[in-house]
Amino acid sequence: MNLLIKKINNLINKLENYRTTQINFIISFFLICFIRNFLEGFLGYSKTIGTNADIKVTIIQMGALFNLEWITLFLYISLIIYFLTKQNILSVFKILLVFFNIIIIVPIIDYFFYFPYGCRIDYLYTINDYVRALLCFFVPFTDVKVCAGIRIEVFFSVIFIFIYIFLKTKDILKSLAGAFVLYFLAVSSMAFPVFILLVFLPFYLNKFNDFVNLFFFTPSFLDSFLNKFSVMIHLLLIPSLLTIYKIYYGNKKLLFLLKNLFSLNTFIVFSAVFWGFISGYGIHNLFSSVFNIFFIFFLFIISSFVNLYLQGNFKKETNILFIFLLIFSLSISLNNFLIMLVLLIIFFIFIKIKVLIKNNLLNVLIFILLFIVLFVFGYIIIPSGIYINTLNILTAIMFPIIYCYNKKRHGNH
Repeated sequence: MNLLIKKINNLINKLENYRTTQINFIISFFLICFIRNFLEGFLGYSKTIGTNADIKVTIIQMGALFNLEWITLFLYISLIIYFLTKQNILSVFKILLVFFNIIIIVPIIDYFFYFPYGCRIDYLYTINDYVRALLCFFVPFTDVKVCAGIRIEVFFSVIFIFIYIFLKTKDILKSLAGAFVLYFLAVSSMAFPVFILLVFLPFYLNKFNDFVNLFFFTPSFLDSFLNKFSVMIHLLLIPSLLTIYKIYYGNKKLLFLLKNLFSLNTFIVFSAVFWGFISGYGIHNLFSSVFNIFFIFFLFIISSFVNLYLQGNFKKETNILFIFLLIFSLSISLNNFLIMLVLLIIFFIFIKIKVLIKNNLLNVLIFILLFIVLFVFGYIIIPSGIYINTLNILTAIMFPIIYCYNKKRHGNH
């Protein structure tokens, strides 16, 4: 038995310390997610891949919603392991990435289990279904409205985290706690519409299911309820990202990050995006629904990430910021994704030119162009024609000038 445990520990040690780069890790992670998403869409009952359904919906589903779910779940599982074992967070990331491959086999299991039609995968939308899933998820032959492959996936994931934490801590209570929290998060992710709105349960009580339905399925300026799901995930994602950042870099770097996230420059960027948004949507519609409040906060998150990218103070995180900006933009629409891609490409070209040509006027002109793009990014959220007026032009010029002045004043060249 001791020899077996020693071999397992040696294997774990290898899986925690293999060499990889940031970009290789990111590519590997998204490849795993893409294969899972593709197989699920190709083999599942919905047949998302290969149908005549709107390709935009498929792109948003696979590119934004599913990826945001996988990223958020991966980060929270990493945090569970870290806080219970105190292992190096990078080592946790590495071994978790290896075992994360388990998500690929789920659509294959479901395909054969529900042959020839595949399994219908959907969220749980009522509080009763959510509670039933929490209580009966591992009970055989009990219908919890979740596919068999996913139940098997969660079962082995719970076993993995229990064994891993126990081998690291020799503490049965910590192992049970880790397994339970993972179980809770995994089941809750399947009832995401209910879980994310649980804070409103005391206010609606018997009408909570109606509130969830109205919140996500009432028509809005977004193309689909899938966009709403993607937007709401940031409420869980952002805290996990900040926690991971603090663990890896420490309190001092976290304070510097927060200072930049909530800096004057962030509010200037947000003002440009928000001005474009209300120019199309109208100020009188702004607080017409609870979702709109969350969406405004989401626009602020995007603006803060754009500011971090433009500041250039977080070069190690450039790849991560780039990816999140594209995924966040795709969460809104394919058009917003393309506009954000244009903005990032313009800034990339500007950085290359700036090395060769140092000119303050060029700097201001490029930022005027960037802020026009940001204004358009906000405006096209609402499908309508763009009407250029004097106020829009003055605003487009004012914001980048203030931004450039503030950058120069604080020594951010």
